[in-house]
Amino acid sequence: PDDLTSRLKAKSPRYRKDPKDYKPLTFDPYSDQLTGTAAIDEELGRHEAALDNLVSAGADHAERATRYALDHSLFAAGLRLLRGEGRRAILTAYGDAASGKGDHKEAALAYARAGDHTAAAAAHRAAGQWSQSLAAAARGGSAPPQLAVAARALVEELREGGDAAAAAELAAQWLIGADELVCELLCAAGEWRRAAAVAARTGR
Repeated sequence: PDDLTSRLKAKSPRYRKDPKDYKPLTFDPYSDQLTGTAAIDEELGRHEAALDNLVSAGADHAERATRYALDHSLFAAGLRLLRGEGRRAILTAYGDAASGKGDHKEAALAYARAGDHTAAAAAHRAAGQWSQSLAAAARGGSAPPQLAVAARALVEELREGGDAAAAAELAAQWLIGADELVCELLCAAGEWRRAAAVAARTGR
């Protein structure tokens, strides 16, 4: 019988293959168990537990875990469990959701943590956080001349909108050599003492 078994093995294509030919068929029992458990959790509506199991299944399932977290809006669990690109994707999605609800301050924080400073600048601006918007633009790589143009545009926008005090604050922080403009804006806002202090400091 042993000789027969040997002869059958020798003739069988299965036994004549090099072991490396079976590499695509290998599997990780622990990983498969976790993904199987995740599927059960999904059926039972235990989405956070399903995400936890997908993340624990390893790097090969990272993209699937990120997609699952996004599909089920698992922002808190995603931030706790995911790393790298997955975490950034969750932060961006959370920022989008917060922005959609009108919570632009929260959106700006999420975008900043995701490293999307352009989106953070836009969210800060939508929230009326003018200086923070310019600071985010600077972190995003905007050059000083670009920042000056943006700052001046914001100052004019605020002045035309009737918020001369905020315009003066922004001009003082972001515009070089704008003392006269700052004094003018402070006077328009009725901030006489502050205007006088700026004038005295600059010898006007």
